[in-house]
Order: sequence, then structure tokens, then C-alpha cells
Amino acid sequence: MDGGAVRDNLRGMVDFGWMMKALELEVAIRPGLQACDAYKLVYQAALGADHLLAVPRRKAETCLAAEWESAWTDTPDLAEIPIQVLDPVRGVARLHLGPFRRMGAELDSVLEAVLEQPSRTGSPDALASLWGRVASAGDLLPPALRSLDLEGYRVPEGSPHHSAAYGPVSYRILNDWSRVSMIRFHRPQSISATADR
Repeated sequence: MDGGAVRDNLRGMVDFGWMMKALELEVAIRPGLQACDAYKLVYQAALGADHLLAVPRRKAETCLAAEWESAWTDTPDLAEIPIQVLDPVRGVARLHLGPFRRMGAELDSVLEAVLEQPSRTGSPDALASLWGRVASAGDLLPPALRSLDLEGYRVPEGSPHHSAAYGPVSYRILNDWSRVSMIRFHRPQSISATADR
């Protein structure tokens, strides 16, 4: 087998060690995590945001803008991190909308970063392989995941959904987290400017 064939077979592969770290963080953030939530994280790490990029632009803008409005109030007590790394080697990450909105991010720049990103072109075979490794990891799994029947989880057709126990969600996937640098923020008013009013 030549080097090109090896690269083609590994296209979209996510490092298993990093996947375990991403799952540890996910359990810490979301203690109510269920098997479908673990699968969704693996799915997103392997396939990125490509399912979102297939949605017509106008519809994707409308959905993201509506979620942006509710992100302000939906998760005020949740200790959300702005960026949640899923695959540091390829840069796949979740961009949590609530923290970015609270930090004063401009919606237009968030739309640009999310909706104009290049595709990840992840491989369904790589997803199946990674999920198989995660589901059968046994004692390598974070303790909270060991009690879940990951091996018995029935993988859904298409994009998976979070469980009700997972709680409110408000994020978008970035195929390359460097796109965060495109996000612009509103300038805070200076203290002297507000004191003069």
C-alpha cells in the first residue's frame, strides 16, 4: 500500500487519546450525559460541521440568529466555556453561543465564521471506527461513561440529537477553530464616556 492510500484510509480519523480527553471534559460540563450525547460528540469530532453546511444559507442564518437571541437567557447558570475542543489535531471545536454573546460578539461575524467555513469532509468509516473504539474502551472511559451501555447504543441514521438530560444547548461546530479569529466584538464604552452623560 502506498502512502497516498494510507492517507486516504485515515482521512477524518480523530486521535483516540484526544477523544478520551474531549469526553472527560464533556462529562465534567454535562454530568447528565447519556450514550446519545457521547455519540454526538464523537460524531461531531469525526464529521465536523458538514451537515450544517449542507443546509440552505438563508435557513441556516435564520436558525443561528434565533438561537443567538435565546442563547443570552437559555444558559445563564450553566458554566459554559466559549470554545470546546473536540479534535485538537484538526481543529474541530464547539463554539458556544451564550458565552460569545455575553462577551459582546457581533452576530454578523459569528455567522461568517460558522456558515462560510470550508467542509471537513470527514469519513463515515472513520466515525464508525472511532465510535467502535470509544464504545468498547471499558476502563479507559471516564468513570461517568462506564455505566452507560455504549456498546449497545443503536447508532441513528443521520445527525444525532442530545438527550433531554443533557440540558439546554446553544453551540455550533467549527471545522477549524482558527475561524474564531474572524469574530468581532462590540467595543465597550469607556468609563469617562459614560460618566459624562
